[in-house]
Amino acid sequence: MVDKPKLSWIGGLAVALGLNIGGALWTKPIVAGYLGGPIASLMIIVAVVPIILAAPTYILLTKVWPISPGHYYYPTRLLLPENQRISKLIGWVSIWVSIITASFVLLPVLMYAGASYLHALMPAVSSSTFSVLLIICTISVVWFGLRAVGIIEIVFAAALVVIVGIILSGGVINIRPENLSPIMPNSLVSTLSTVGILFTTIFSGLSLVDLSGDIENPEKVFGRLLVLSTGATAAISGLVALVGVGVVPYSELQGQTLRYVTSQFLPSSLLVLSTIGSLIAGITSGIAILTIIGRFVRATAEDNLLPGFMGEENRFGEPKYLLVLIGITSITTVVLDVPITLIVTGGSLASVGRIAIMCITGARLPSSRPDFFEKESVQNTSYLTPTIVRWTATGAAICLIAMWISLALQDFIGLLSYVIFAVIGISIYGYRWLQDKRDPQFDFYSNSNVSVSNRSD
Repeated sequence: MVDKPKLSWIGGLAVALGLNIGGALWTKPIVAGYLGGPIASLMIIVAVVPIILAAPTYILLTKVWPISPGHYYYPTRLLLPENQRISKLIGWVSIWVSIITASFVLLPVLMYAGASYLHALMPAVSSSTFSVLLIICTISVVWFGLRAVGIIEIVFAAALVVIVGIILSGGVINIRPENLSPIMPNSLVSTLSTVGILFTTIFSGLSLVDLSGDIENPEKVFGRLLVLSTGATAAISGLVALVGVGVVPYSELQGQTLRYVTSQFLPSSLLVLSTIGSLIAGITSGIAILTIIGRFVRATAEDNLLPGFMGEENRFGEPKYLLVLIGITSITTVVLDVPITLIVTGGSLASVGRIAIMCITGARLPSSRPDFFEKESVQNTSYLTPTIVRWTATGAAICLIAMWISLALQDFIGLLSYVIFAVIGISIYGYRWLQDKRDPQFDFYSNSNVSVSNRSD
């Protein structure tokens, strides 16, 4: 059997940067600026706190059991090992909602900025048409497997850093001081909701846990990737939010993207460069997200939650039926023209909830898996003691739960869609549970395909 290709640490960093110095960067900091006003640029500091607190849990797990996708396998195997059914249900529902929101929510919002730029250049072609074309391009890249993804992500990430640098350098010198006052014009609830939105713009390093089994030497490089990607995305996202509210009054940012802001100060020649950047941004984020979602679906199909055919791979190792299905659902969302603020909130709820469950899992590790802390690779790392892991994970979980509630209160329609997807996931689980009861050969709870006990130090 030929081993599947793996990402180098540079490829892993490019994927992490591409996730959030991508399509999200063109939309989410601007949405945060509208909701919070000038203070949104400072709230990035608060948004980083849960990542710092969650880091010991994520680094610990990648040292003792690197596997793809971590956000599914860690909760289902480790959250409640004494109650496998509940553990699997919680892990499944969080991943199911992520799969659905990625299909209906994330790809369309990532393509929105690039499509709007192209529509401004060619008004005869609708923005929806451009979004559909960009979605098709993104899916086509993922179709050719991890090797192609790694190469393209490295090239695109490098190009994006250059383009974003040009945009921000022009934006900073065009900030109007009068636009930065009052610093907190909206309610506390509205201001706090910006933390959740900004968090999902900078948490890309944590998402790499879903590719830890596909990265070379993840037990050695994951921590480095987390620090580098989080630092870069936090700095850039904070500057984008500052430029957004500094160049344009925050009240005029509703429904806008970075394109609207850059049109206020960039010359026409550089607006073309910004258009190219937005196109690359949407595609590079979409590629990374689809790669991760493919791992989610494959794992849940192997656990008999989704039909087996959903995990069937093409010759490049990617789930072929899933890619076709996501293309159909994403294009449907574009055609229905769902409001962008609803899209951002729905995707944020899924992301924050998934990471909160991981942190709760981490908080229980000193009790549920004390053997993890006896491994040499863990004992040689000073910040991976049982006490530090337990309390940092608990702090991260509290922050994330508060963030989730704030986001939910901000957008009832987004919350309602999230709840509907969760109920559908619970129903699927219930159906599989009944199938297990009726068919002795349907092994639903053994988790025999993938077990943490298979990992040795």
